[in-house]
Amino acid sequence: MKKAAILSITAITIAIIVISLLIIQKHDGRIAHLLKEGDAYFEEGRHDQAEELYRQAIDITSNSSQAHTSLAKLLAKQGKIDEAIKEHLEAIKYDDANHESHFLLAYLYFNNFRYEEALEAAVKAVKLSPENKDYHYFAAQMYDRNKKYAQAIKEWEIILKMDPGKGMYLVPLAGAYYRKGELERAVELLQDTIETEPETEFGRLASSLLKDIQKKHGHEIRLRDLERELGFNPDNADIYHEMASIHFEYERYEQAEEAAEKALSIDSQNSDYYLLAAKIYDRMNNKLEATKKLEEAAIVNPRDHTIFLTLAGFYFQIGKQQEAVESLKRVMALAPHSEEAKFAANKLKEIENQIKKEKE
Repeated sequence: MKKAAILSITAITIAIIVISLLIIQKHDGRIAHLLKEGDAYFEEGRHDQAEELYRQAIDITSNSSQAHTSLAKLLAKQGKIDEAIKEHLEAIKYDDANHESHFLLAYLYFNNFRYEEALEAAVKAVKLSPENKDYHYFAAQMYDRNKKYAQAIKEWEIILKMDPGKGMYLVPLAGAYYRKGELERAVELLQDTIETEPETEFGRLASSLLKDIQKKHGHEIRLRDLERELGFNPDNADIYHEMASIHFEYERYEQAEEAAEKALSIDSQNSDYYLLAAKIYDRMNNKLEATKKLEEAAIVNPRDHTIFLTLAGFYFQIGKQQEAVESLKRVMALAPHSEEAKFAANKLKEIENQIKKEKE
């Protein structure tokens, strides 16, 4: 008797399970049909009918993640962004593996200027569907937007493995390297794009960006080129001289001084090196050292009257009037018909008049 009762209960339980499964299957079939019909209306632009069917599907079972996703896409299309976000969150609540809703949610967050949340949702979509190139593309953009350039670079490089050599990926990858401060790599990628896609919009964009970078950072790029050249030719004074000139132009006087002195230590017979060093020390307000460099320039190149004219000016500044007079006379002797000689003659007259007045 007891055994029969147990068997009866078991049979009832099985029957309930079977009936429940049949109901679920029927509901699932009904939901799938509603979503399919709703999608057809959506594609036709009949949004009201589509929304009605999506909501019917949700009414049958509110835990249908796909139904919430479909409704969210429709609401977003209608510009109802907040409602669309809510529906995507519902979709994710019922199925956290719904990578489509994570991705579309990221896009909606981005359009609402919620960049950190957009990044979080985009990264989740990538983790759920790592083979989806579009997800990596958007995640890369969001990393870049959130100034996480190393991660952005990683995403762009993953995309390039999926689809090698495309300018549409190389250009933003170059941008990420540029913002990260890796100018050389950025320039290299832009040059690659220009060479491989010269006639495409991305090739033209790369060309424009490269010109902007060279205009803004050409000196830095050149300095790095010079540093590489030093690796092959460490005793090239001209390289150090050019480096000193660049540093001087951009008011990096300590670096300029170091490079200028290095050039002179390699080649002490080049008057141009002394003249640049003098300019650097003058800008550093070290008049005595600047004067010393000009004196050495005059020794190396005693026929250059412009050196003596400059030297005369520095002698006046440090109170060496007699030396200044001698330098002005040297200018007149070396180039008697030059504009510099005329200037020197006028200056000498001023000095003579000043001396007469002092004696009176």
